[in-house]
Amino acid sequence: MIIYADKNIAEVAAGFSNLGDLHLYSPGQIDNKILEKTDALVVRSVTKVNEQLLAPSKVQFVGSVTAGFNHVDTAYLNRRGTAFYSAPGCNAVSVSQYMTGVLLELSLKGKVNLKGGRIGIVGFGCVGKQVDRIAKALGLETVLNDPPLEREAVASGQSHSFVSLDDILDCDVITIHVPYEKKGPDGTHNLFNEDRLHRVKKGAVVMNISRGGILDEKTLLKLLSSGHLGGAILDTWENEPNINKDLFPHLDFATPHIAGHSWNGKVNGVRMIRSALCGHFKIKETPAHYSVSLSAELSAQETNNWKLMDFVKRTYDVRVDDQNLREAMKKETGPETPIFESLRQNYRQRPEFSDFSFSAKSIPKELVETLIRLGFKHSEPIIPNS
Repeated sequence: MIIYADKNIAEVAAGFSNLGDLHLYSPGQIDNKILEKTDALVVRSVTKVNEQLLAPSKVQFVGSVTAGFNHVDTAYLNRRGTAFYSAPGCNAVSVSQYMTGVLLELSLKGKVNLKGGRIGIVGFGCVGKQVDRIAKALGLETVLNDPPLEREAVASGQSHSFVSLDDILDCDVITIHVPYEKKGPDGTHNLFNEDRLHRVKKGAVVMNISRGGILDEKTLLKLLSSGHLGGAILDTWENEPNINKDLFPHLDFATPHIAGHSWNGKVNGVRMIRSALCGHFKIKETPAHYSVSLSAELSAQETNNWKLMDFVKRTYDVRVDDQNLREAMKKETGPETPIFESLRQNYRQRPEFSDFSFSAKSIPKELVETLIRLGFKHSEPIIPNS
């Protein structure tokens, strides 16, 4: 079996080299001639998978090691009988870690009250559920919107706590975690359009951590400039990788589509597509041996006087990604310079909360409970000081 895979996929060799004849490609160099005799194609979101790429290849399997798949023409794959798998939820915990860092920073800026503030979560899929979990751990009241899930709950007679999108607009923070759908009853293209953004509560903070094209950036810029909105965070942008730098001075944080880029999230995607490939081709799945472990023990002495922010920054500091993007985009020489994508491809090996264990010595009980709810590991069964 011949497998072609994006060379920038984390642990790509460990995941696929023992399943067939593995060839690695650069995203800009893949075409239908290269794929002519290929059985399986494994991609990231930068590869557009469509008829132009696949016809007349004999590709039987396409796997994307990403949660989203708007880069894939699934209708075409269905017509040609090609199996397609993505990795929903692979990076959900990673996004929640990013959100934890952002919310704590906004709290320091006085833009959100973690004890009693309201956060509206638009989209309650894998990512939205994780964001709900960490928001509650931080003390926020969560308000949920997800029309498809709401319809499912109503149809099955289940109770639900979903609200309309209009009700979300009155929250202190609004964060978007929906897939990009251009058409249909649940289309999300321009979901936060000019009209809806104008109706967002004055002083609220808006975040797009989903896909570009869901939030009207021109209107966002106007409302930030006028002071109607209290702030904004963009990790996903219109026209990636050629993003609108005019927004930078008005954004609390600007990051290059890396909220879900923890090392764990990347390897989770590889694991899921590896398993799907084995199932499709009826290959006995054996354990893959990944080369990187990011686990660490936080000593009691080290953490003695730490506050919650200190623990979070040990795993992830959103200010670093914000500064890296702003500095890199100053060097942009034109639309052909792939600065934005380069930051994603060369992203560091970022651990998650679960990679870190801590002792409860000298740590207040309330902080211990919050750390555990966020995902940190409690290494010792020690009764914490109150």
